[in-house]
This record gives sequence, structure tokens and C-alpha cells, in this order.
Amino acid sequence: MAHEEPEHTFDPDAAGRGHEVNDVAARPILYFLIGLVVFGGLVQASMSVLMTGYVAEDTKAAVPPMDELSDKGNINAPPPPQRDTTDDMFKMYKQEDEVLTSYAVNSKTKAIRVPLDRAMALVAKKGLPHRDKPPALDSSGRLPYVGGSKSYQSSN
Repeated sequence: MAHEEPEHTFDPDAAGRGHEVNDVAARPILYFLIGLVVFGGLVQASMSVLMTGYVAEDTKAAVPPMDELSDKGNINAPPPPQRDTTDDMFKMYKQEDEVLTSYAVNSKTKAIRVPLDRAMALVAKKGLPHRDKPPALDSSGRLPYVGGSKSYQSSN
């Protein structure tokens, strides 16, 4: 079966124009624009009805009188929002500095708090705890288990 080429027609009048000779169909575009306006109007109308209902529902709620909104000195009330965050930060830094630069003793646990500078000087003078030689490995080549929780024991 031989391959047949479609027959091309040549319009000598259209050859020199360089553009399409058919116009764009205006009717489908007009229908689309009309449909778009109708759809937009329906959406606008439904949203208007919906929002009117929300406003009507919201205005039914009673507004509390001003005396209920005033501060009666309730000690269980949450603290007021921060007004000056910079001043609050400076107060916090001052409190932290007092903790880090003062001595204290916890009467219940008998724990002693030493100022940070003094604690660093003591550690520098005495040194950190260390072993003279590394611990011996057990028969399996692991470090021996020494107290504490077994969940922290190395499994390598």
C-alpha cells in the first residue's frame, strides 16, 4: 500500500498576506464573559447573605459592662502584658548576676552555691577529676559496667 500525501490547496490571494484570514469567533468569548459576570454576581450575593447572618449572630452577644472589665485586684489573674521589654531584660540580667555572684545555702538539701568566679578559680586550682590510666576492658572488649542504669551502658 503506497503512502499518499494529502493534497494541499494553494490560495494565491492568501499567499502574500502573512496572517490568518479567519476572524476569532466572538460569540464564545461573549458567552464566557456573560457567564463570568453571572457567576461572580451569584458568589457576591451568597457571600453578602452569609456575612449578614454572621453580623446578626455577632450582635446578639451581650457586651459585658465596664465594671466587669475593670481590675478588682484579683491575685490569681495573669500578669499584665509587658510594656517595656528592655527594662524587663535589665531586671532579669540583674537578678541573674545576683545569683551568679553570691553565696547561698539550700537549707533542705544542704547544697552550697558558690559565686561563678570563685568556682572557676577552685576548678582551675584543683583541676578536673581524671584517671591516671584508662579503665581495663572486660573479656568482650567493652568497658566494664560501673553502677548507674543499665540503659546507659554501651552496647558496642
